[in-house]
Amino acid sequence: MNKIMRFIKDEDGLELTEYAIIGALIAVATATAIGLLGDTIEAKFTEMESTIDPAS
Repeated sequence: MNKIMRFIKDEDGLELTEYAIIGALIAVATATAIGLLGDTIEAKFTEMESTIDPAS
């Protein structure tokens, strides 16, 4: 019974789990932002390219 209570109260592994969750959330947010802004950024670069090189 004491071993079970010690296991329940043990919080040593929580920091690693929390960092893993935060890292995963950052990765998902970054992928979502790139996906949503990708077409807009591509359009801006195309617009800039046609402005800089009017021969095309």
